[in-house]
Amino acid sequence: MKLKTNLIVLAASVILVIIITGSGLIYTERKINDALSANKTITLIVNEVFQLNRLAANVNRASIPRTRLQWQWKMGGLDTLASSFPRGDAAVDKMRFEMVQLNRILNGYMQTCEDVFSLGSRDSFTRAIQFRVQSLARYLHSMSSLTQELLDKSYAHVQKVRRKQRTFLVASVVAWCILLVFWTLALWSGIMTPVKKLLHSAAIVRRGNLAHRVAVENNGHEMDALLISFNAMLDRLETLTRTRKTVFDITDREQAWVGRQLNEEISQIVTGIKLHLAVLKNETTDNHTIGKISVYLDQIQAEIKQILKKMQPVMLDEFGLTTTLEWFCDQIGNNTDIRLNVPADDDGIPKRLHIPIFRIVQEAANNALYHGQPKHIAIQVNGDDDTVCLTITDNGRGFDLSKVKKGRGLTAMQVRCATERGDFSIASEPEKGCCITASFPVQTNPGRAGNAGTALPQDGPV
Repeated sequence: MKLKTNLIVLAASVILVIIITGSGLIYTERKINDALSANKTITLIVNEVFQLNRLAANVNRASIPRTRLQWQWKMGGLDTLASSFPRGDAAVDKMRFEMVQLNRILNGYMQTCEDVFSLGSRDSFTRAIQFRVQSLARYLHSMSSLTQELLDKSYAHVQKVRRKQRTFLVASVVAWCILLVFWTLALWSGIMTPVKKLLHSAAIVRRGNLAHRVAVENNGHEMDALLISFNAMLDRLETLTRTRKTVFDITDREQAWVGRQLNEEISQIVTGIKLHLAVLKNETTDNHTIGKISVYLDQIQAEIKQILKKMQPVMLDEFGLTTTLEWFCDQIGNNTDIRLNVPADDDGIPKRLHIPIFRIVQEAANNALYHGQPKHIAIQVNGDDDTVCLTITDNGRGFDLSKVKKGRGLTAMQVRCATERGDFSIASEPEKGCCITASFPVQTNPGRAGNAGTALPQDGPV
């Protein structure tokens, strides 16, 4: 299932749980309010029954018409309150029956009182009072008992609804926790896991291992497209690195071949010409012309030496990195103190790194001498089983990294380092010199970009 589908399903689940939770809370609150309203109604019924009892107790000759009117008004209100309860409840139906009986007995009681008051007999009035106490009070007490029963039932109903509400709230919390877990799992598996893979792979690639690829399960998730794009980018970068390394190797081989030709062939030819000129000088009188030719030949030899200094020295293949670096420092260190700290032998430095290290030292030292005019340059090469580190430090004029434009020299050094999957950094401030650091991994994956490339000629240019 795609990540988008998962998120839509989870969002729909959240909306559904919100609707159910809200509806349940509204329903339970309404039930509780209905029960509380019933309690209030029952309390009013009890109050009305109490008022009826008082009316019946305070009957006298003058108050009979007023008592009868108030009684009818109270009974009407009592009937209205009783009608608010649903029919079918035994207590409510009995209350309605008691109200009818109570009204009938009250009317009889009123009539008895009128008769007693008209006759003026005290014994008859006492019998009327006893009749009220025995009949009317009994029904009023029965109604009070019924209202208390209704009150207890209403309170029990309120407690029941509240228990249901608490159960519903617990179920809602559990549902929310389950949804939260599913949200977390969906986001973690759909987003965080691919992002962690990507970050882990980026860290490995940053250390120079372009052979690493992100494992893609290809489950149809949108994040899989990002991982596939990252792998495709690494493929292109690896191809570009292989191409650049091949170009550098071809260039270095060509320069080595040209250097050998200049050193072994052209220089010997120039030397032979000079020898022949020396012989001619003894046999002819035009020594001025021969002298000019000798000067030109000396200039040619000087130019060849300068070209050889800028190109890869042939001695790099013959004598190794350490000896070549010592020779290079002797050639450029006429007016500058150059301190070279390199291993006594080249065993700890892979042969594939000899040319990149020499080229970076050559470019950095020439740049420092030309632009920074330092008094001291320190070149250090050290390494272990995993990394070879090169550091070139000078105390020249330095420069502001944010303002300087990368020239061909800095770019060439950085590209040289990148082709060997190394890390390149430069630190400099005005009047505080410059420090260039390049670190190279010792081990590479032979099955990918590393040293695998096009076979290059050894004895001549391509």
